[in-house]
Amino acid sequence: MNTKKMLQRIALLPYWKEISALESLSGLPFYLVGGSVRDLLLERPVSDLDIVAGRQAVAAAREFAGVAQGAFVPLDWARETVRVVVDDNVFDFSAIKGNTIIEDLAKRDFTINAIAVKVDSQGRLPEKLTDPFNGVRDLYARRLIPCSDGIFLADPLRILRAYRLAAAIGLLMSEGLVQLISRDRKGLTRTSPERIRDELFLILAHRQSNRTIKEMDAAGIISTLFPETDLMKKTAQDRYHHLDVWEHSLVALEKLEEIILDLPGFFDVYSPDVSAFLESSLVRGRPVKSLVKLAALFHDAGKPRTRFMDEHGAAHFHGHERAGGIMMKKMAKRLKLSRRETEFAARLVSGHMHPHHLLSVSSPSLKSLVRFLGRYADCFWGLFCIYYADLLAKQGPESEKSRLVKAHDRLMSLVSSYFREIRPRQIKMPILTGRDLIEELGLKPGPLFKEILKKTEEAYLEGRIEDKREAIEFARRISGPE
Repeated sequence: MNTKKMLQRIALLPYWKEISALESLSGLPFYLVGGSVRDLLLERPVSDLDIVAGRQAVAAAREFAGVAQGAFVPLDWARETVRVVVDDNVFDFSAIKGNTIIEDLAKRDFTINAIAVKVDSQGRLPEKLTDPFNGVRDLYARRLIPCSDGIFLADPLRILRAYRLAAAIGLLMSEGLVQLISRDRKGLTRTSPERIRDELFLILAHRQSNRTIKEMDAAGIISTLFPETDLMKKTAQDRYHHLDVWEHSLVALEKLEEIILDLPGFFDVYSPDVSAFLESSLVRGRPVKSLVKLAALFHDAGKPRTRFMDEHGAAHFHGHERAGGIMMKKMAKRLKLSRRETEFAARLVSGHMHPHHLLSVSSPSLKSLVRFLGRYADCFWGLFCIYYADLLAKQGPESEKSRLVKAHDRLMSLVSSYFREIRPRQIKMPILTGRDLIEELGLKPGPLFKEILKKTEEAYLEGRIEDKREAIEFARRISGPE
């Protein structure tokens, strides 16, 4: 898009007239800056606006919140940075840093984010952009270039933002930028874990995040954030694998993303159910899909701690999934994930071998499937995705392609059994409640309740009982003498 056309688009931004009218509040001009200008130039949707509001950012934001009937949200009082949220639109107001907009832009991270548009109180558009660092040129050339050598010293999180922007927009990092990242990466250890978490999850949300993770790993970023990977890189595996633990994990992430990009090809008619699972969230803004990717990346994290060699020189990793689950929980807590997300990710890692065991026989029993689903009811689709990605990533001398076909056939047969025999019964759940145990059996509430209800539910899902009457009789038998 040419600059003139881009400037014309500004007049169509939400609440632009109201924002323009605020300019008279400040002794200095207002400017539209940063990512909003960048996205306008790229003809991408813009719902978040960054506004440098002279010396009156807080006053301007308060007035705008009143006019637009939006929510006023302080972000950083010391730096006079506040946010106004109106419906699905976000407006960030900040005071100018320095004496001029040029000084302000010089303090920003990358040249493509150091472009400004002057706001006129009459709504008139400027004839040109304020672009002192040639950000427009770099944007169209798809280059990511730092505004200065000190950008990461001012805020190390910009390192992760660099990788996110490069992936999202398709930018090539300059050699100088890569050198700065390598020099300053240790600053990430002093950065708020919440900010790291948010940027990391934005990276994982990208459809081919495996490429970005590999680039981050090459620059030492991954080992800085996750020192656990150092041992993974030093741990060789068995003859079913052709790579060390870490390299295998990177390939597993790559294969997982291939599965996600082609769900119908892997899950056929069940792909809408898998897609709904992956796009759901335990915490707003952090899709389950990203948690599954994180678990896939660290599904074998427990192998270095459990590796031993038998008398024939073969490597074994008994219990590595349990050890990995404990490690995943520690990493999730370090990232300040919610309790639900932490438990979810840990169970994906600690349970990632369960599908292997379940599908080691040609026709798993309905009882074993019911127990598997009872244990992993909220994450079995994630386990199936990681299971098959793990298989695809194994290319050692004893890994046969025929095993992949057989494993996929067994997996689809298992899923078919679930939808045919178990899912219709799940819809009718619960077959029995605690009130039934009190009123029909005269039992008193206690620890036994949970066990009785669990066993009754399993019996119903397995088809051993068909209705409530049979469920009550079953509960009576297993509850023991009255």
